[in-house]
Amino acid sequence: MAIQEKSKEKRQRHLAPRDLSILTLVMQQRAIRLDQVPHFMTLLETTSGTMHAAHAKSTAHNLIERLQREGLLHLHHFGKGQSWIWLTKEGLHVLGSSASWKRPARSAFPLLDAANSVRLHLIQRNPQGTWRSQQQLRNAETENSFSQLPTAELLTDTGERMAIHVVLRLTGTDEQIAARMCQQFERKTSSGTPYYTALWYYASNDAAKRLRHARARVADITTKEQARNIHIFSYPLQQQFLYRGHRSPVRALAWSEDGQCLASVGEELHIWEASTGKEQFRLSPPASSSIVGWSCDGGWIGLLLNLSPWQVTTLLAYQRYLVLHINEEQRCKERDVTQDAQGGDEKEAYQQLLALSVGDLLEEGQYRMVSALFPDTFEAKTGADALHHLLSTLDLDRPGSTTAR
Repeated sequence: MAIQEKSKEKRQRHLAPRDLSILTLVMQQRAIRLDQVPHFMTLLETTSGTMHAAHAKSTAHNLIERLQREGLLHLHHFGKGQSWIWLTKEGLHVLGSSASWKRPARSAFPLLDAANSVRLHLIQRNPQGTWRSQQQLRNAETENSFSQLPTAELLTDTGERMAIHVVLRLTGTDEQIAARMCQQFERKTSSGTPYYTALWYYASNDAAKRLRHARARVADITTKEQARNIHIFSYPLQQQFLYRGHRSPVRALAWSEDGQCLASVGEELHIWEASTGKEQFRLSPPASSSIVGWSCDGGWIGLLLNLSPWQVTTLLAYQRYLVLHINEEQRCKERDVTQDAQGGDEKEAYQQLLALSVGDLLEEGQYRMVSALFPDTFEAKTGADALHHLLSTLDLDRPGSTTAR
């Protein structure tokens, strides 16, 4: 028995800092996909400063094989080229952890995979940030009194603390989800300031929709400002794209509420499809602007045009005509002329003219019939022409001239 303990102590003393870093990482994440190990090692080297060159895959795999031979890591092949590693009981003991050892359940691997991908994504973008996994939070004495733990916490170099939630499926009603969001904001530091600066959710499409509904309820329960500190991102993580097309500096950017589109404004206004980088729409405003935004329901450039998403989509996709102006004096004059008219078409057209309001959308046949008989009574344009006209009425150079809906 004494010989075995002495052997373990000897082996622990000979573990290199890199070995301990990898073992600690695996303990924090519970399990890691083998092909992700080189990426994690590169990040560990970058943040610790102990190494200066990225590891090749073979170097990372050799390290894993050695730790596996020493009985500290378990390597499991699931097929389809997927291999995972997690700590053995001895590996957990070497790190001095008091946690009980438990093999990860097969059903847990999709969520573990997502958590690992999000950690890589965030640390690559915040190399000076500190990641605290759920396992670390659970083991920390200060977190024991807090019932709901996030997937992780990200502490930025500016002192902000983000609660990171990786969500593939949601349980509970929208009200219950909103209540859990509010509970996290209610947590305070010892000095009485909010514990979390923001909540970041990385969620599947179905989960993201429910989270957005819950966030809207948070705005009703607390404040819109607090709801704006709840950020919802799509998972799987989207590929990065280089958006090309601006011929002048970009002054402002704004994501649509569903994260599917990006609006950018310089000398021109561009709408991009986030998942492909494809330009969906382009307008040339009459003046340069540094103002851009979206309607609260995720519609098209509602800030600039003050149109609903349905109106803009209908204009562009179906070539409807948007009523921009009605000459009320002329419409009244047409009444006398129409009363003497013998044809039913003219009377029908006048009835449609009476029913018109600014902002109405007309089908092409309806527009042509009314405009042919009453050309000076109203103005309507279709498609991009209508949008250009609306933009021409905005004083985009004057700060505060437009407000978000």
